[in-house]
Amino acid sequence: MTKQNERGGEKDSKDLMSLVLGSFKSSKHMTANRRAYLVWIETNGEREVEHTTGVFVRKNPRDELPILTIYVDNRMCMIDFLAQREIYRARLSEKGLDFSELEFKLDKYKKHQGKSVHLKEEKKKISHRLIELSSEEKEQISLLVKNMEEPLKTKAYKAIEASFKYNKSV
Repeated sequence: MTKQNERGGEKDSKDLMSLVLGSFKSSKHMTANRRAYLVWIETNGEREVEHTTGVFVRKNPRDELPILTIYVDNRMCMIDFLAQREIYRARLSEKGLDFSELEFKLDKYKKHQGKSVHLKEEKKKISHRLIELSSEEKEQISLLVKNMEEPLKTKAYKAIEASFKYNKSV
């Protein structure tokens, strides 16, 4: 066995995450919601994980198996995920979580979407407040890029200028 194999260097991140999460999922202190969320994250791809804002396990009055509600951040994902719900249910079942039904609902708080909206608004505010550079500062930037060739020179000048303006405005 090589040193790399002894340290786990040949395992991919999904395998390592499964190993770590396995110990948490077997814990008797973990709630059904948390266990369902961890298994959901472990068994699905980046897109599902990126657009999932939460899960909720509730009792089904018509069946012994509970219902899993998955909250997502946009309507298009909700529709796509609904179309694949039986695949998701099978994946969860393979990991030991059986549900009578999977529901997908739009998160009314839209946690993920809200972050990007706030970032865009903040960027707009900053761009409106940028302070112009003095001729000395512009000359300093020109000296920094004077030995570069076009088009790199122009791009570097613009990038440094933007950085100077931002730092001066903050």
